[in-house]
Amino acid sequence: MHELIYASLLLEEIEKALAGRPDAMVRRVRVRLGEGTRVTPEALRAAFDWLKEKTRAASAQLEITPVPLRIRCTLCETVYRSREILGECPRCGALGGEWQSGAECDLTDLEIEHAEAFASP
Repeated sequence: MHELIYASLLLEEIEKALAGRPDAMVRRVRVRLGEGTRVTPEALRAAFDWLKEKTRAASAQLEITPVPLRIRCTLCETVYRSREILGECPRCGALGGEWQSGAECDLTDLEIEHAEAFASP
């Protein structure tokens, strides 16, 4: 259910980015989504598509770049990729550590057009 929160936050960021541009409409939204968020790209896309109606991103396509969960072991300093939030260090076997990446859900790019480009002839 938290994919709705992420999608809502993305739409808020989009509106902020479009401030002062009342004629701008969004064609494409690019985001980076960390594996540690536990939100799948499909779930985020579905939530975004549901929430975007009646916004300036109503016809926008969402492009998602996955970001792997990387953890730095606090005992031996090894940085490793993990599929689990509480990963096991492959070098020393310690559980957990400091996340280096994988928690993000960042808006990276917007493609916009003027509203006239969407009008029918």
